[in-house]
Amino acid sequence: MNIKKIVEKVSPNTQEKKQVKEVKLKIERALCKIVKKYTLIDRYVFAGSFAKNTWIAGHNEFDVFLVFSKKANIIQLEKQGLDCGKKLAVALKGKQHLVYASHPYSLITLPNRFSLDLVPCYAVNNSEKIISAVDRSPLHVDFVKKAIHKNPQIVVEIRLLKQFLKRFDLYGADDVVQGFSGYLAELLIIYYKTFEKTIKNFAKWRGKEHICFGSNKQKKQIAQKKYFGSAPFVVIDPTDENRNVAANVSKEVFDKFVLYSNLYLTAPKNQKEAYFFKKIPYLKNLKTIIKQRKTSWVFLKIDLSKESLQINIVPKIRRLLKGIERTLNSFEFTCLNSWFFVEKKQAVLAFEFPSTTLSFFERKIGPQLYNHQHLLVFLNQHKDAMRFYTQDSRICADVARSHSDALLLITLLLQQKKVGMNASLAEAINTRRFGFVKFSQLTKHCRESLADVLSDKFEDLYLFPD
Repeated sequence: MNIKKIVEKVSPNTQEKKQVKEVKLKIERALCKIVKKYTLIDRYVFAGSFAKNTWIAGHNEFDVFLVFSKKANIIQLEKQGLDCGKKLAVALKGKQHLVYASHPYSLITLPNRFSLDLVPCYAVNNSEKIISAVDRSPLHVDFVKKAIHKNPQIVVEIRLLKQFLKRFDLYGADDVVQGFSGYLAELLIIYYKTFEKTIKNFAKWRGKEHICFGSNKQKKQIAQKKYFGSAPFVVIDPTDENRNVAANVSKEVFDKFVLYSNLYLTAPKNQKEAYFFKKIPYLKNLKTIIKQRKTSWVFLKIDLSKESLQINIVPKIRRLLKGIERTLNSFEFTCLNSWFFVEKKQAVLAFEFPSTTLSFFERKIGPQLYNHQHLLVFLNQHKDAMRFYTQDSRICADVARSHSDALLLITLLLQQKKVGMNASLAEAINTRRFGFVKFSQLTKHCRESLADVLSDKFEDLYLFPD
């Protein structure tokens, strides 16, 4: 493996740095004029990887925080924050999109390849209690920049870790990915110093370790173990000792990181580059990959109302997906994989089965024929059996299944609302805004998302292509 070659690929070149600088200058000029008109906004702060010089090549998202005075109430913060976003979008000839998290903020797509998250927050110091969930973000920028100033070499290491996480779809703290935030990746490198040391430590992770910063680490670790309980992965925020930066990382994502860390360390040198970059155009090969699996895929589309999208719908779709999957498995439909995708006003849920249909009956194996008491109990339990017979001196019964078609069962679950769904999803079901679609009816964006899932789950097919 040529690590210099990988570093060169993940690091922005001179032209990209120049472009980022030019776009940032345009944003600053426009914001200066807009923010002056709002007395409750103290200042604006560039955050994220662009502000810390830790972005990987091709990154296109600016993060800007509007820092509000504490005199502003939450309604003023939200309203004026969105109003600024609207004016900034016009000034930059972009388009404003509303994003709903702990409070709404603006995602602005710009005419070039860049986008901008404009997030309102309150001004806080380390010793103060936060008011909104994002208030610590400007403090995070200061902490990382100070660490980089002390050891500039960690920028390269941060980029390697971010690319590694991105390669396996573990990068991003949003509700869809539930993975590592950029800030978390930066903290891990600040703590372990290099990418290799980080990977080695996670490869042998024991599940009860806590990462702390500052003086008297041992004392802090003991205290925080009590505070955070049994969380398998805890990184204490250096700007807030009561916060776990890794709290949003799902167990599934964390387990994958431990697995891929081990695979990376044991891989031959000539194959390590595959752990940073995908080599196959997955979308082009998606049909082939699905065909090679020789399984049955079911795609369920749910049309969402405009009102339902004004809340964070992703966790609710995930809960619905998991509820359906659990029920399918309980009726012996082996769900090999499940996945969901939310785009504009629709959600798509996908399930992979060995087969979507089961035999009309199932075999129940009972007690030995010569255990009279237990034999009578078995006969009484299955008195409606299609037939009784013997096998290896045991009584058996063929019993009709309550459900033998996965699609019919999914439809029934939705109609009877027997799996977790909120009011907006229930309304979509009530008005029959759902149905099964073919693979060819999925949007290109949807198929691209599915391709990423397949690339993540079925590495044996193409991690190391011939």
